[in-house]
Amino acid sequence: MALSKIQSESIDLADNFAGMRFGGTASDNALDDYEEGTWTPVDVSPASLSITVTTAYYRKVGSLVAVQAYISWPATSNTNNATIGGLPFAGISGAGSYGAFTVGYSDYSTMFQILRLASGSTTLDFRVAGGQNVLNSNFSGKVVIFSGVYVSA
Repeated sequence: MALSKIQSESIDLADNFAGMRFGGTASDNALDDYEEGTWTPVDVSPASLSITVTTAYYRKVGSLVAVQAYISWPATSNTNNATIGGLPFAGISGAGSYGAFTVGYSDYSTMFQILRLASGSTTLDFRVAGGQNVLNSNFSGKVVIFSGVYVSA
């Protein structure tokens, strides 16, 4: 089934639906990828840290991926960098491979966290403003909540 013009573009809802195209018929203009579900954040540094994941969801539209997670950090004196892996899709590689993330946690200190998506990976590093790494011990016994959007490979 095909719909006629909607303003100046058309949408083809054929049985073999290949997506919608915006601004022309080139494949670069197609919105042909949508997915949503849950993902499993894993502690990377060290893998034996045993974070507890309450919820973790994602939604992918084209190459944009939105993620959110609610994690309980175990009581630890571990001084490795706080790192979460297991993102549902790898980020793009090279310069500009960062996403936009918001982090909150159950401590009202003045430490402001940011998340860095490693180039071409499924790993997020917690950092403070200025680029210093956040350590596992900084999150010891706390709830860490984050959400963000990044571009997938």
